[in-house]
Amino acid sequence: MSDVMERSKTIELRVLRYRPVSDAEPVFETFQVPYSDDMSVLQALQSIKDSQDGTLSFRWSCRMAVCGSCGMMINGDPKLACETFLRDLAPNPVVIEPLRNFPIERDLVVTVGDFVKKIESIYPYIMPKAPRSVEEGAWLQTPAQMAAYESFADCINCMLCYAACPQFGANPHFIGPGAMALLQRYNSDSRYRTAHTAGPGVGRGRGVVVHGGRRLFRCVSETGRSGQRGQSEQDQQRGRLLLAPAAPEGRAMSERRPYLRAQDPYWWARKPYLGYTLRELTGVAVALYGAILLAGLICLCRGKDSFDAYRRILSGDVSLLVHLLLLVAVVWHVVTWFQTMPKTMPKLIVGGRQVPQQRMTVIGVALAALCSAALLAAVVMVGRWS
Repeated sequence: MSDVMERSKTIELRVLRYRPVSDAEPVFETFQVPYSDDMSVLQALQSIKDSQDGTLSFRWSCRMAVCGSCGMMINGDPKLACETFLRDLAPNPVVIEPLRNFPIERDLVVTVGDFVKKIESIYPYIMPKAPRSVEEGAWLQTPAQMAAYESFADCINCMLCYAACPQFGANPHFIGPGAMALLQRYNSDSRYRTAHTAGPGVGRGRGVVVHGGRRLFRCVSETGRSGQRGQSEQDQQRGRLLLAPAAPEGRAMSERRPYLRAQDPYWWARKPYLGYTLRELTGVAVALYGAILLAGLICLCRGKDSFDAYRRILSGDVSLLVHLLLLVAVVWHVVTWFQTMPKTMPKLIVGGRQVPQQRMTVIGVALAALCSAALLAAVVMVGRWS
């Protein structure tokens, strides 16, 4: 009986549909899907395709969060449908859309040609520092050398980071976070060449990325890159898979019209970017407070009268309010910086064990607080002596 009750649960899925032959723009379609606690969003979409609408199109492959094919926007966040479970989203409706920053090919399928081209611009294997014979054996690394690039090697180079990157959405010529992570993976490898001459510039490791520009300097020719084989066959297969069941009179069955969504100019004010935007703005507070300290140093160099005027300005009510706001912003900046630091730096190995990220954050904040207290004590002591 309990098993029957579990299977009788239903959840509402709002899926963005776009059929290029018949639709001028995407529209949402609602489905009621029976589900159990072990059912993923990908399984729910497969259930819709099997029993409700066989024309629903989406990508999937491994179902093990390895290939990245089933990436899509789930309730506004880029996620893999195979590892996102309905039990974590119920009982509220689930909104499913194609990944942002990509043209919509059909329904939840996006055009991936530009993404693949950017990933393929990074040569896909180690180019060693020097030739090494079989007799010399394997090129060994220490745990510390491996830790320098391991976090970048863990990236599966899927499109989720591109869907979450507003810079890629605003500038499609930007090579994107996935290719940059792959680039850093090779640059950080101790077995890799330290430098290459690439066209007019010299780049460390794989090449030089010009952020926001059109060019990616690299030492590998276009014909030497991976993925150049069989592209026409893949395009033909994709074209056949995306054919609509019927076409209006006067329109070809094989017509492809990818739908390009406009970039939201207020993306920075919406979730999940608002917190990130405010955090980045705290850098302005740090710069402003640095300018205030620099002004005090200049006044001190100019003499007692100039420095006394500076101190009178700082003692005003407006100045005290400004300093209070700056203090809050700077503390937030420091805490969030130490929260981000362990996620971006190589893994820290002590005594053969990796230091947990949370512990690194606590240590960093504690050291910052200790240094600040020591500096404050020094300033108070100097003030008393003077």
